[in-house]
Amino acid sequence: MSKSQNVEVEGMTCGNCVRALTKELRNLVGVTDVAVDLVPGGTSHVRIISSEALNRTDVASVIEEAGYAQVASPLIANGVPRELGLTTVASTTAAGSVDRPGGWLPNQERQRTTGAGM
Repeated sequence: MSKSQNVEVEGMTCGNCVRALTKELRNLVGVTDVAVDLVPGGTSHVRIISSEALNRTDVASVIEEAGYAQVASPLIANGVPRELGLTTVASTTAAGSVDRPGGWLPNQERQRTTGAGM
């Protein structure tokens, strides 16, 4: 069964950076694939697929040795790690406050729950 680990990395600026980091991460035992969403000069998103769970310290060391910095993923609502891809937004209804996964409300629902239109 494949394992997926998402990390955020700063310092990459181009395709050569992506290739260099991908090559280094693939040298970790068990890594089968690496996908990088490059944000030049910003925080790039890196997904590492492996056949077994990876040690986070080993991943961070490889990133640092390649010349980049791993950004700590902050926790979000209710202690859910950001790397799970979940976001929560609070909306208010007649029944009170409701937390909704997804990070945004469609325009019609936003109008119904908050009375605000776009």
